[in-house]
Amino acid sequence: MYLFKIKNLIFTIYLTQLSSILLGGSIAAHDEITPYKFTDQERSEGVPKYQIPAKSRFTTPRPSDEESDIVYYLSKPKKDDYPIAFFLTGSSSKEDVSSVIHVHRFFLKEFLDIGAGVLTVEQQGVDGERVDLAEFWQNYTRTERFIDHRTVIKEIIQNPPRGWNGKIIFVGVSEGGPLVTKLTSEFQSRTIATVNWSGAGDWSWPDELWAFLEQMRQDIPWYVYLRGMLPKWAPFSIDFYLPSTRTEFDQAMTNALNDPSTEKSFLGMSHKYHADAMKFDNPSYQSIKTPFLVVAGAKDSIIHSTDAFVDKAKKAGMDITYFRIDDMDHYIRKRPDIVKKSFDWLNKQIHKPSHGEIHSKIFKLESQYKSRIGVYAFEKKSGKTFEHRSDERFPFCSSFKFLVSAATLANESSKSLDEVVKYKKSDLVSYSPFTAESLSTGMSVKSLCRATHFSDNAATNLLIKRLGGIEAVNKFARSLGDHVFRLDRMEPDLNTAIPGDKRDTSTPRAMTSLLSEISFGETLDETKRNQLISWLLENNTGMNRIQAGVPSNWKVGDKTGTCAYGTTNDVGIVFRPDGSAVVVTVFVTHNAPNASKQEHLIPKATKIALKAIENDSYL
Repeated sequence: MYLFKIKNLIFTIYLTQLSSILLGGSIAAHDEITPYKFTDQERSEGVPKYQIPAKSRFTTPRPSDEESDIVYYLSKPKKDDYPIAFFLTGSSSKEDVSSVIHVHRFFLKEFLDIGAGVLTVEQQGVDGERVDLAEFWQNYTRTERFIDHRTVIKEIIQNPPRGWNGKIIFVGVSEGGPLVTKLTSEFQSRTIATVNWSGAGDWSWPDELWAFLEQMRQDIPWYVYLRGMLPKWAPFSIDFYLPSTRTEFDQAMTNALNDPSTEKSFLGMSHKYHADAMKFDNPSYQSIKTPFLVVAGAKDSIIHSTDAFVDKAKKAGMDITYFRIDDMDHYIRKRPDIVKKSFDWLNKQIHKPSHGEIHSKIFKLESQYKSRIGVYAFEKKSGKTFEHRSDERFPFCSSFKFLVSAATLANESSKSLDEVVKYKKSDLVSYSPFTAESLSTGMSVKSLCRATHFSDNAATNLLIKRLGGIEAVNKFARSLGDHVFRLDRMEPDLNTAIPGDKRDTSTPRAMTSLLSEISFGETLDETKRNQLISWLLENNTGMNRIQAGVPSNWKVGDKTGTCAYGTTNDVGIVFRPDGSAVVVTVFVTHNAPNASKQEHLIPKATKIALKAIENDSYL
């Protein structure tokens, strides 16, 4: 028995996951499935029996009439209006097949505590204590598991359980990880959130399996290797084979692909399983829009595959949270603290305000004050965003002046920034306090930059001319990847803000992106970036705008803008006490040419945006 356990550990340590570990208990009869956390000792003494309540067991036909029905279990919370969490366990092996009910019970309390139902699907050939090993082995692949879960989801959509709100949560562990990723993509409109425990990977199945084997070799005792080298007829020999080179391994995987039968096996899994796993790809990262949690241990053999998954997901704009645990391996069951942290995250997703509820607050402001409000907020560290009319055009008024200042800093050397610019009285236009005061002496290029941050119109025009004209400013925006911003006129002519006029307009998303790149990107060197941020922080024209929408101990560096049709704008960076930053644009405009400025709406919209980001209410 001891020798069998060694062999079983070698072949299934990676492939046999939580479903075959968290088992135990005794026969019991209840109306509902009861929670129970089994110990490793109970598991080692043999698979326990549990009488599954009839009212919690359901079946639905498989697509083929020749196959047995799908068996699944559903537990519901006491209160209605609940989401259903589909829990997908890890893989099984021929040596160790058991009912999913045990894992269902193990995590049941956590799901019920956050107000979610939980649904688990048996593998084909398994129905509680009844296990048809031949049926299981003949049909066991990732694709078959995916099809079974998809079939059950469609079944409950057509015949919804009482009290279900129509929303879905996916939680997958190990092999269940790629399955929940694909299911999330397919049922995007119904998915609230997805949790992927030790199963998110960007590498191919052969690459992940090879990484596992390389790590496993370090843990196998020498005498196991020795016994595996003995002929099968020899005493004390064991059927133990590990490819010694990647070439040898790749050939074995090619053999499985070319002959995907269940009669042949490799590393404890059938050729059919391996061939299917090699064809089971991740969906497009861009297709997943709902909150997605990845949990992985740094000691896991596939950690670098998980890192690649998360990196690509972030670049694709997925709303992804990553718990990378330094002192954890592949088995999350060993870490109840991480399990709790995962359920805390999931609870937050379930009970946060919906997108519609958040937007309704801004729609209400728009209706009440007959204004159009555009918002785009971006938290630099996490990548979280909040947006409302983020891609609609608004007149930017004076808020664009930080771009003129940045373009000048980028174009000038440290020496040329100190050059004095002489100008005439005819260069002075409305609202030019700094340039008017220095008419007799002129101003340095650097001083003109600072003056633009206080909205000095003549200083802005002088710098635009020095850059090479209006098109030079547009060209600078294009160099930062912005093809939305358009400057058409000089100050003060650009302030007409006529509804529908695209001249001198941009979008909240574009302006936030510009300020973020200029302030935190590589466009300016560190000295010039710090100088620009210093000027933003020094500005005092926005005390009743973004600044008024944040706590008093938060710092705001911004550039305001005000012009016709009640157009009132602010583009700024909010610095929290911990140093984290959120870049925010709020544009407000009106249809009446004589409308008063809508300054009071900016802090209201700012509060909504920042609260949504902090509570993960809209990402």
